[in-house]
Parts: sequence; structure tokens; C-alpha cells
Amino acid sequence: MYEQNNAFSVGNDYGSFTSIQRVSDYRHPQSNAADMADVGSVIFVVCFVLAITFAIWKTLRTQDFTRQWAAFKRLPIAVRGVFASIMVAVIAYGGSKPGTNTLEKIIRPLAVLINSGEQRESVPETVSLTENQQLAGFALTAVVTNETFDLTAPSNATVHSNWLKRGAAEDGFWVVPSNAFCLGTNHYDAVYVSSSGTLSFNRPKSSPLARLMPDGSSIPFLAPLQTVLGIPPESRWDSITNYELGITNSLFWYDVTDSGSTRFTWQNALLGRATNAPLSFQAELFPSGDFIYRYDFSSLIPNPWPLAPDFVMGAQNNGGGETALITTGDYHCTGTNHLCASLYSLDGTNIVTTPLCTVITNSPKFSLHWTAFGELDPSDPDPDGDGISTVDEILLHHTNPSMPDSDLDGISDGNEVTSGFNPLLRDTDGDGLVDGSDPDP
Repeated sequence: MYEQNNAFSVGNDYGSFTSIQRVSDYRHPQSNAADMADVGSVIFVVCFVLAITFAIWKTLRTQDFTRQWAAFKRLPIAVRGVFASIMVAVIAYGGSKPGTNTLEKIIRPLAVLINSGEQRESVPETVSLTENQQLAGFALTAVVTNETFDLTAPSNATVHSNWLKRGAAEDGFWVVPSNAFCLGTNHYDAVYVSSSGTLSFNRPKSSPLARLMPDGSSIPFLAPLQTVLGIPPESRWDSITNYELGITNSLFWYDVTDSGSTRFTWQNALLGRATNAPLSFQAELFPSGDFIYRYDFSSLIPNPWPLAPDFVMGAQNNGGGETALITTGDYHCTGTNHLCASLYSLDGTNIVTTPLCTVITNSPKFSLHWTAFGELDPSDPDPDGDGISTVDEILLHHTNPSMPDSDLDGISDGNEVTSGFNPLLRDTDGDGLVDGSDPDP
């Protein structure tokens, strides 16, 4: 693996494990060009109204209008009533025509399409992939809270030397891994790393501007934490103030693990470029196309939430994707309206959902797990023949839709679910015998 300057098995100790429901299909914000067009429309309407007002004012002051108005007042009351009724009818008919004019579109609040079942705890009838997830070829499938991990650079990691020397604000560089990375059904030979917390493919992306994902652009990219970040140079590390944990550095590193995954880590990046707000996060990309985001916000004082006034966690590819969590001036979760992903979980035999923001905001360390399914045949609902549909394996049970026995205990995933066992736990009773060999598992 090498980098080019320009300006990837999860352990068994998961902690609290909750699955992810689909995120809503959103209407993303207008593009910059559209925004400029709307501003121009407002200016046009204002100027038009002023011009009409001026013309009416001038007309009312003419002698011809005065004579005509005096003649109208001399007409019988019944005749004047007929004229007035006609004018009211014309105005009412014109105002009732369907459609949205430009001014109305501009002043109306931004709308976000959210199903009511995703705003509160609910019992969905079925588990399903959204159109955006199908387009992207991956889905956010699980969150792990209260984890134990260390995002400090290991001895074999590559630290980006340019940022070590001169720091970074909105900067980036290319990394060419030894093996191509699969995103959905697409394979990429290079990854562009941005100091703004994103990994992009095909084209560079360095902007810290947070938008709902998919954001309407054609750039496939991962956003572990897209926001305003800063990485000070080594010569300025003494400016970082954190008295509880003794943070003494700020850098970006990447490495390749023994299992073949690649980890990209922003270690003690400064949130909002504030020297008293260091945080760490990581994106691990697996050869299968799966990826994990890990977050360590324990160094934020007094607590990490609200994280920042403008950030997004998500991923997009091939015109689709998902927003895990977002806070901007226009989009954010409230107590009655959640824009984040929702979590799938089982309550007995019922499937219930809980907003992601209510799960992770009390955890200084957590991870988001994304599962790739782009290489699977969409016409086959159960390719491994274990009796569980691909959708349920991905979103609800977290099993491998390509393996009939995900934990290799000798019992198929479907039989384990039907029997009430964990299809990801090889030894349910912990007696040292795998379930398939245990007469009483």
C-alpha cells in the first residue's frame, strides 16, 4: 500500500448489541445551483411586486382614474354589487389553481419524508431494505455500544507525514491499497482520505459540509464523521488541552490487519478545530465490502453530546446510501421527529424499533456495522437455503446470507432461530461443546 498526496472479523466481545432498522428515504436539500436559482426568484418576485405597487400608486393619482372612479360610484348599488362579485370570483378561482409557485416553495419550511413508524417505537410487520439501500449495495445493520477498543496507532501503522509536519484543515490525499476495495458492486483501486472525516472513491471529496445521504452527488464515499475537523502539526501538539486523559498528539494513520482489512483512523482530531475538543474515530474496510465505523468520544469534556452543530455519519454509493445520524441547521432529531436510523430488536417474537440517537448518545465509545450484499442475487430471497430470508439475515439476525450455518456449530441458522438459540453463538450453554455436538445445548 502506498499513498499519494493531493494539496478494512469483528471480535466476539460486542458489549451491548442492537440491530439497525432502515433509515428513511429522505428528500435531500437543494443543490447549490438550485439554491442560487431560488434566491434569484425571490429577488425577481420582490422587484415585480414593487413595480406593480408603484404602477398602481401612479395610476390612482391620475385625473382619468379619478373621473372613472366617480362615474363608478354613481352606478346603482345592484350594478356595483355585480361587478364586485365578478372580481371576487376571478380572484378566488385564480388562487385555487393547483401547484406551488416559486415564492411559496421558497418560504415553506424544508420537508423531510419520514414514515410515522420511524418517529417512535413501533412494531413493523416486515423487515425490508429501502430502495436507497438496494442501490448502494450495503446497509447499516448493527450498533455496538460501550465497547472496549483502542484507536492509538499500532507500531506497524503508517502515519501521514505531511499532516504530521504541517497539520490539516480541509486537505486530503490518495491511498492505494494492495487489494481493491468492494463498495456495493463496484471495486475501487484507490481511496481519497479527507481531513474532514470522509473516504471517497473515484473523485476527491474534502468538504466538511454535512448533508443527508445520499446527497444527490455522484461521488461514492464513506462518512464516518463528516464535519469541521482540524489536525494540528506535531509542533503545535502542546496546544491541545485535555486534562483528564492527557491527550498529547493529533494525527491520521492507516494499516492493514492480519485478516486483510484496512483501518483508516483520525486519532485525536480536533472537533470544530478547537484545541479542547479532541476525538478519535475509525473506518475499517473489509475485502468482502463490509465496513465498521468506530468512535471514541471519551475525551470530550464534559460530554460529547451534542457533538457538533453540523455533522453527518453515513455512506453512499451508486446513487443510494444511508444517513446514520445527522445534525445541521435544517436537519436534526427532536423528541418527536427522528431523522436518524432506527434500530431493530426483538421483544419476544415482536420486532420493535428505537431511534439510533437514543442509543449512542449515552455511550462514549460505540461502533456502527455496515453489511454488504451487492454481490448477492436479488432474485433469490434465500441463497444459502437456511430458511431465513436475506433481508432478515442482514437486518435482524446479523447472520451471513451466504452461509447456512454462520457460527459453524453444526446447526443451520434457520433451525437455531426456530429453536430460540443464537445463530451467532457456537456454544449456547457454555459447556465447551459446540451446539451441533451438544445433546443438550
